[in-house]
Amino acid sequence: MDFYYCSVEWSKGKTSNLRTFWAWASHFGEALHKIESCAEEIGIKNPITRFIDFYDFDELPENVFTAEDGETFVDEEIHSFPTEYCYKLPVGVILSFEDSEFEDTQIKLGYAVDNLENGLIEVEAVVEETDILPIYFELISVLPEIRAFWLKLADDWEEADVEEMYVNEEMPSVESVKNYIELNKPDTLQNGHVTITTYSDEGQTNVNISDHKTLIVLTYGKKLVTKFRDILKKRGLRKKTPVISVAGGFHHWHYRHHESLNREQLIKKLKKQGFFKWEGDG
Repeated sequence: MDFYYCSVEWSKGKTSNLRTFWAWASHFGEALHKIESCAEEIGIKNPITRFIDFYDFDELPENVFTAEDGETFVDEEIHSFPTEYCYKLPVGVILSFEDSEFEDTQIKLGYAVDNLENGLIEVEAVVEETDILPIYFELISVLPEIRAFWLKLADDWEEADVEEMYVNEEMPSVESVKNYIELNKPDTLQNGHVTITTYSDEGQTNVNISDHKTLIVLTYGKKLVTKFRDILKKRGLRKKTPVISVAGGFHHWHYRHHESLNREQLIKKLKKQGFFKWEGDG
């Protein structure tokens, strides 16, 4: 068990509030769940966790009270300030308290199109958490066919020190991809150690929900780029150069949903679901 501290924000009309919570937990996702649950229990509606880090229990301030679970603690002091829009990071990634290159208020909705090496084109979009899946399904719907679907597990998840891809070639339609993600949200969309990819041979296209929970498309297909861009524009997203996201210029943590599986458990589950480990061309 580790000890964490976290800032929780909530709003009431023109006034927003900030309060510090602490919790014992086995991983970040569990700590955030305990803290959000505690916040709701003491009357905070729609709490938003903004920042989190490890904390030394021996340094716990005196002006705190202990929650009923005995493992969560709450600062008695509340800070208030005028309400302003601030992008809420999706489940799976959260900022650290450590000073970053950018302020969190600089993360804005929008998309960018970049020409990379050898004709590869990247489309990246920052969207609201509630829009990630609807837009993702729209993006993959313009693919003429789906060759494969896979999950990429980050090399630093549970200090595995190896990046692994588990591929399924028996999900040839948007509907099959949609059903899988919807049925396995805690282990896919809500796991910040996992990148989700739908692949098409057309333009060697990868349509991703990254481990930072942004939408990233990599393709050699210029006509597909036009279609992807049209979808994002119809969704009200503006072109930004560059897109500022949590992936660059921010100290942050990746975490998994409190109801998700750990790495070993997820791998076993994927194999039972028909996924196989990608070993590369060799």
